[in-house]
Formats: sequence, structure tokens, C-alpha cells
Amino acid sequence: MSKEILIRLRDDLDGSMGDDVETIPFAYRGVAYEIELSPANAAYMDSRIAPFIDAGRKAPPPPKKAKKKPVPAPAPVMPANGGAKVYSKAQRDAIRAWANENGIPVAEKGYLPRAAIDAYERGCTHPRIYKSGARQGECRTCHQQVEEK
Repeated sequence: MSKEILIRLRDDLDGSMGDDVETIPFAYRGVAYEIELSPANAAYMDSRIAPFIDAGRKAPPPPKKAKKKPVPAPAPVMPANGGAKVYSKAQRDAIRAWANENGIPVAEKGYLPRAAIDAYERGCTHPRIYKSGARQGECRTCHQQVEEK
């Protein structure tokens, strides 16, 4: 058993059917259309649109989209001091938790102050204390008030 599928086009203006009905693509104000027309209606459309086509110009084809090439990650730049220590997420989380427990102000996300890292690494033995001014008696590393011995 075999199947035969026959597609017959119907004119979109007058509804007539025939083997000579054709699909005509066109665009108007940036919108693309298609219409099926018999030869008589296609000639009618051509005659009505001809003055506009004659006065107009062909538009350039739309630019082809360039294929994006994967960009390799840049090589890490080493600081002039020979290289800063890089902390893992677990280490940064541990520093934040320690800083919060010890009253050192740090944000939940983002930049981790050098003072908090220094205090964490040193266990904050308060080696640097302001001797005068508004911050007198404050640790320069962890910013806690410290009684001098």
C-alpha cells in the first residue's frame, strides 16, 4: 500500500484553487509576510506595488551573527610583592566566622579586609596599638580596645 499526499494551494484573496497558485513572500514595515496568490492576483499585486519598488531601493541583508569564540581565562597577574596568598572559600568563611566572633567588622560577602586576615593569621596578639589620638588604645590589626600592660 502506498500513500500519495497532494497539497493544493488556495488563493488568499479570492479563495480560488489551482496548480498555478504560488506563495509570494514580502515585507512591510519590518514585518515579513507570505501570501498565496493566483497568477491574476499576483499580477494585480505586482502592478500596485511596482511604483513603490521603483522609487525605493533594496535594503542590505541583515548582518550575519559572528560566532562567539571562547575567550580563555586571563593568566593570574602576580602582584609586585611576589604574590599574594590566595584563600579558598572554606578559608575565607573561617576567617569571617572568626572575625565575627571576635568583634571585627566584616561583610557576609565580598571584600575581606586585610586587617581581618592579619588578625586571624596572627591570632590577634595585639602587636600594634594606637598610642594617641581618637583611637588611642585600639589595636591596629583587629580594632579592638586593648589595655596596655
